[in-house]
Amino acid sequence: MEAGGQQITTGLNGQYLLINLPAGEVTITIHRQSYLRTWKVVAILSGQTTILPDVTLLAGDINQDGVIELADLNLIGQAWNATSSSSNWNPAADITNNGIINILDMVAVSFNWDWVAPGPW
Repeated sequence: MEAGGQQITTGLNGQYLLINLPAGEVTITIHRQSYLRTWKVVAILSGQTTILPDVTLLAGDINQDGVIELADLNLIGQAWNATSSSSNWNPAADITNNGIINILDMVAVSFNWDWVAPGPW
């Protein structure tokens, strides 16, 4: 996540806290390997806390080009059935983070097919 020149990693529950952002409009960008990034322009008021709605990133943008499409499926195909000890292992293609590139990863790309960044917020 990036905002106002700050980069932070969210906690396991996805929560984050940004402090001392400058007043005015700030673009908050959320990104994660293998997921479609998203961003939102937020008005920051001096001395006030701003609570943002939840965001769910869409799985499948393996090559991080801002589109979930054929190139992402090709990367899964190139790493098909690979595990972390395989020569063709691609951690970005393991969308489900289960240690193997398989049909579950392909389904994630297919489910979110044709989404373009920014993803929904």
